Amino acid sequence: MTERIAIVGGGKIGEALLAGLIASGTPTKNLVVAEKAPDRAAEIAEEYGVLVTDVRAAAESAQYVFLAIKPDDVDDALRALAGAEDSGENERVTVTLVAGLPLIRYENALQAGSPVIRVMPNTPMLVNEAMSAVSAGRYVSTEQLSAVVGLLETVGKVTVVPEKQMDAVTAVSGSGPAYVFLLAEAMIDAGVALGLTRSQASEM
Repeated sequence: MTERIAIVGGGKIGEALLAGLIASGTPTKNLVVAEKAPDRAAEIAEEYGVLVTDVRAAAESAQYVFLAIKPDDVDDALRALAGAEDSGENERVTVTLVAGLPLIRYENALQAGSPVIRVMPNTPMLVNEAMSAVSAGRYVSTEQLSAVVGLLETVGKVTVVPEKQMDAVTAVSGSGPAYVFLLAEAMIDAGVALGLTRSQASEM
């Protein structure tokens, strides 16, 4: 793939996606990260060899912009995206990995007719075992949706659902890993109560 890809947010999910794309063969020259914390930006640039800049500059060079940020940071990011010029090669697609915010929020804030894709990932993305649910906005083409699915498949499995099912997805795959971790922790505690060391129970 030769398209330029921007990842807004240098947190765990953004870094997991970046690492997955690089591992799948995406050239680092085709990747750019937007991270506002100077120390974190320097770490990402050094570890992955990618350009790290601000949101607007990252978006202007990209055909796909992934928002891996907190809900409180969305409005600032959308203002920057709305003011960013298209690269001129392909229409820019905004892909939100932000929990809880509907497609219409992004479509209303961006330039009219902007394609937006909503994604509900989960924490196993950190080990390339994500289960990501994807919903396409009104202006997304079949080709654009397919391309984003392909990008997300670098960090796990992907399923396409209508947006009205996103709450159910959040309850099942979004929150599900936390319940699995809780069960594992309870089993470890039970093993310790029965006389095992915590390290033994954890390994088992």
